[in-house]
Amino acid sequence: MTLKKGLAALACALLTAGAAAAEANFTDYGTARGWVVQAVDYDGSFARCEAMKDDVAFMLTLSVEGWMVTADAVPGNPAEVAGMIDINRASAPATFYQMDDGRYAAYLDEGMVTALRDGSHLTLEVAGQITDGPLSGSAAAMGKLEECLANGGAAPGGTAMDQAAIDSDATRLGAGCPALGEFASPPSDNLAHAVFVNNSDVAVSIYWIDFDGQIQEYAGTLPGESWEVETWAGHYWLAKDFDGTCHGGTMVTAAGQNRFVFN
Repeated sequence: MTLKKGLAALACALLTAGAAAAEANFTDYGTARGWVVQAVDYDGSFARCEAMKDDVAFMLTLSVEGWMVTADAVPGNPAEVAGMIDINRASAPATFYQMDDGRYAAYLDEGMVTALRDGSHLTLEVAGQITDGPLSGSAAAMGKLEECLANGGAAPGGTAMDQAAIDSDATRLGAGCPALGEFASPPSDNLAHAVFVNNSDVAVSIYWIDFDGQIQEYAGTLPGESWEVETWAGHYWLAKDFDGTCHGGTMVTAAGQNRFVFN
């Protein structure tokens, strides 16, 4: 895995410069699998979306410049510092740049973004300082970040969702969706591979219907994007936008290869 370079230094420099002119404002956007997503703006100008979780000290961040992982400040507050990113014991050197809040961020290339979605543990080493924690629910969190970016940080309805709305987001089932509890994924010994292709014109999240018939968010896709997963035959999936509309109805996987295209 290699890290994205090029615009990284410029992008972080712009973020840092923005703090000198305006104070950062944080607005709750939503939650996904225990991750809290916030939109960050400066004097009303949207900048980025960030995801954090109680049991980890790092944050996942997405802006128009790309994906970043962030760690705590380091002694001396240098403008940039060498470090390392490790996902599931696969490591790559990284350059971390100081952000407007004093934390340090490294940009990620496409390979590392994929590893982050599928990984179970992340370790950041910044100037000898270690930040690590589990990646449980990272795919769902990254999907929510993509939705946040696509909406310019504005939660559905144009305002921050209250906690009740956040908690019930997965169960908002509208047109094209089954009734909650109508389907439940059965135990299965037959492997399946599923590819979900978003041919719609809106951001769509992918949900698995678990063994109890509950809706579990797994990933997010922007228009034109696809997402794939190793799963089991007979399992049920939904592709739902933030208005609650299910695209493609209730999808069930067969043994082997599956491809679901929804509009």
